[in-house]
Amino acid sequence: MINLLPDERKRAIRAGRANRLLVRYLFLVILFGVIVAAFVGLSYFYLFNQKNIAEDTIAVNQAESAQLSDEQEAITEFEQNLAIAKDVLAKKIDYSGILLRYASVIPKGNVIESVTLDPSVTSSETTLNIRSLTDQAALNLKESMIRSPYFEEVKFVNLTRDNDGKYPIRSTMSLKIKQELLNE
Repeated sequence: MINLLPDERKRAIRAGRANRLLVRYLFLVILFGVIVAAFVGLSYFYLFNQKNIAEDTIAVNQAESAQLSDEQEAITEFEQNLAIAKDVLAKKIDYSGILLRYASVIPKGNVIESVTLDPSVTSSETTLNIRSLTDQAALNLKESMIRSPYFEEVKFVNLTRDNDGKYPIRSTMSLKIKQELLNE
C-alpha cells in the first residue's frame, strides 16, 4: 500500500498517537497517585487507631501496676513479719517462763509496771519501771535482783513518791539481763 497522505497529515496522526499515549500515561500516573494517597491515608488512620489503643492499654496497665504495687508492699510486709516470726520460733524463747523467773526474784510489796522482753535486750542495758509499797520494798527488790543469777549491773535511775494508789513509790531501775534468763 502506498502512503499517499500528505506529510502534514502524517505528522498530525503521529502527534495524535503520541498524545493518546501521553493521556494514557497521565491517567495511569493519576490513578497510581490516588492509590498511593489512599494507601497513605489508610495507613495513617490505622496507625492513629493503634496509637490510641496503645495509650489506652498503657493507662490500664499503669492503673493495674499501681494496684499491684500496693499488693506488693503488703506482700513484702507479710514476708518481713514471717521472717520475724521465724526468728522468734527458731530461738524458742519461753516468754511465760521468763515472766515467772522475773516474778521469782521480785519480793512482796513490789509490782512491775513495764518490762521489755526481747532477745536483743541481753547484754544491753534496759530499764524496768516498778511500783512499791515502801522505800524499803524498793531497796529489797534491788538487793534481790543483784543476788539473782539473771541480772547484772542493777541500779536505780529514779526513785520518787507519788502518794497515789496502793503503790506510792515509783522507781526506774537500770539493769542488764543475762542470757540465763532467756535460756532456762
